[in-house]
Amino acid sequence: MGSAFVQPRIRPRGADVPTEFARLADRRFCVGDLLALPAAYVAWVRDTSAA
Repeated sequence: MGSAFVQPRIRPRGADVPTEFARLADRRFCVGDLLALPAAYVAWVRDTSAA
């Protein structure tokens, strides 16, 4: 058998990123605000790896 891959349990966490379709579709929406999402993911990976 091949090696097993273990997926860590993902706990929901707030990233303070807008998710409402109407807001995301607004032409005045600042797309840069979404950069908080990958930053939160990187922090999650770092914290999970350190545990």
